[in-house]
This record gives sequence, C-alpha cells and structure tokens, in this order.
Amino acid sequence: MKKYLLGSGTMAVGAGLVFVLMHGEAVFGQEAGNTDSKSDAALELRDQRLLKAGEKKKRFARRKGKVLENIGERRALLNNFESCVKSANSHEDLKSCRNKNKKRMEALHAERKKMNEKMKAQRENRRKEMEAFRAEENVMNEKMKAKREKLRKEMEVLRAEEKAMREKMKAKRGQRGELTGP
Repeated sequence: MKKYLLGSGTMAVGAGLVFVLMHGEAVFGQEAGNTDSKSDAALELRDQRLLKAGEKKKRFARRKGKVLENIGERRALLNNFESCVKSANSHEDLKSCRNKNKKRMEALHAERKKMNEKMKAQRENRRKEMEAFRAEENVMNEKMKAKREKLRKEMEVLRAEEKAMREKMKAKRGQRGELTGP
C-alpha cells in the first residue's frame, strides 16, 4: 500500500477551505457591517455600470427593431415591384413598374435621410450638453481645489502657531523649574 503525504481527512478539509475562500464571502480583518467610503464608491460605480449596461441593451434592442423594420419596408417595396413586373404585359407597363419602384425607394431613402439628420442633431445637442456639463464640472473642481489649498495654508499657519505656543510653554516650564529649584 502506498503512503500519501496527506490523509483523506486533511484533503477534505483543504478542499472545503478552498471552496469557502473561492465561493464564500469571508471577511478578514473587518466587521461585516463596516462600510467605508471607498467600498460605497465602488458599489455606486458598479451600480452605474449596471445601469449603463441596461441602457446599452435597450438601445441595442431599439436599433435592432429599427433595422428589422427597415428590412420589412424594403421587402414590401420589392414584393410590390415583383408583383407589378409579373403582371406587366408590355414594355410600357414594365417601365411604369420601374418608375413607381424608383419613386417609392427614393421616398424611403429621403425618409431615412431625414431621420438620420434628426438623430445627428440630437447627438450634437447631447454632445454640447456634455461639454457644458464638463466645463461646469471643471469650474467646480477648480473652486474646490482653491478651497483645499486655502484650508491647507490655514492649517499650516495653525500648526506653526501651535508649535510656537508649545515652545513658549516649554520655555515657561523651564523657567519655573529654575525658579523653584534647590
């Protein structure tokens, strides 16, 4: 019989530990109810990403629906064109079918072009809004930066005053020690 480095009991405990560490929510060095600002920010960021993912899925579904709708419209036009061509009895009838199909296709293209221009204008408006928002955000960040710098300087002054006061107190204690000495 072969000798093994670890017994089956030790192997089972090790496997259980690996499972818990990989799949469990073990918290080491913190209380489970402890929330700090970094974890809150991370959760908020995750939630925003999930919202964006949901929005992307909805946008994709809308685009897909539009594409399928366009295919249906083109298919209907082609079916009409096909039935017109099949029912044509002369060269003039065939020419009439082509002209009708051409007009319908041009109308469809004009409609799509108008819709694309509308969407382009909406994108441009959103871009301008985002630029304005970013500019406002930059102004606010600069104001906050200036306030932080002002507070930092005030703290430096207070620390210097505190240091001077401590040195004064130390000097006074030294003088008292000399006056009350033997």
